[in-house]
Amino acid sequence: MSFTFRYSQNPEYHFSLDSVEGPRRIAARLKERGILSVDRALDLCAGCGVMGLETLFHFTTIRSFDFLELQAANQVHLERNVRELQKRFPVTIMNLNFGDFRNWNQTFGLQVFDLIVCNPPFFLPSQGKLSPSEFKNRSRFFLDGNLEQLVQALLGLLKPGSLGYVLIRDQSQHGLQMLKDIDVFCRGQAQVNELGLIRATSLVEIHRNSSSL
Repeated sequence: MSFTFRYSQNPEYHFSLDSVEGPRRIAARLKERGILSVDRALDLCAGCGVMGLETLFHFTTIRSFDFLELQAANQVHLERNVRELQKRFPVTIMNLNFGDFRNWNQTFGLQVFDLIVCNPPFFLPSQGKLSPSEFKNRSRFFLDGNLEQLVQALLGLLKPGSLGYVLIRDQSQHGLQMLKDIDVFCRGQAQVNELGLIRATSLVEIHRNSSSL
């Protein structure tokens, strides 16, 4: 599997192939739905920007792409990667935002997006041994907020009638049913579908209702 280009990333934590294969499937899914272009897209929990940038590479008709990332240690890498891809897609406006997804309304105000992609941390702090590296821990574990707060941020930022895509890892061995949890968190606001597995990771589609029920 090839990447768009050699991404800059923090040496303490490398992105997985889920961030590369997921956007291929997202682009194919958008085309299946008859969506030919997108005005505004967002990479939520952007890291060094791989998922958003790969989405743009496979679905080139995105007019404006925002990135939201919490960790300052990712900033130099995200900026470098966005700069590189901006050379290839000069028509697409790219905006970098740094902050906590729980404060999404402070970051974006009343702005909403036509497409959101998200590769969040997969695990709870109780599900593994924490590393001495705070950066690595925040990349792997939900230390800042939780899945419900992430889903509520996504729903708050998603334009009615639009689509969000989230990668989640199966946690059934830990007694957790994350897909069902997402469905509960979205009830009355969006339709949730699992689009299949990428290795051990599920690609989940969240279709925001056109209006509140």
